[in-house]
Amino acid sequence: MDKPGVSIIIPVRNRAAEMKRLLESVSIQDYPLEKISVVVVDAVSTDGTQAVCRTFPFVKLIELPAERHVSRNRGAAATDAKYLIQLDSDMEMTQGTVSALVNIAENKGFDFL
Repeated sequence: MDKPGVSIIIPVRNRAAEMKRLLESVSIQDYPLEKISVVVVDAVSTDGTQAVCRTFPFVKLIELPAERHVSRNRGAAATDAKYLIQLDSDMEMTQGTVSALVNIAENKGFDFL
């Protein structure tokens, strides 16, 4: 069975080191990386955050000088994945997080993770 698409929405501003760790944690997921899209909505960072994000080919970078809730909504609108995961830039994912969340959503009928 084909696995559903998952988008990870991350609003950020000036968190280059944290974003590197977070995006590395996404890259080691056991869920097929081609089914994961990461939408980073950057609030005009000045510390190299955007450069860090561009080193990960699975990241779609949107620049938007806005509050976090507006950034989350813009990120969600930029994807057509079946499931959305919203993270903050200071988080990291353990391996298997995406698979576990998708399994729960599929079994419980959720559409937001």
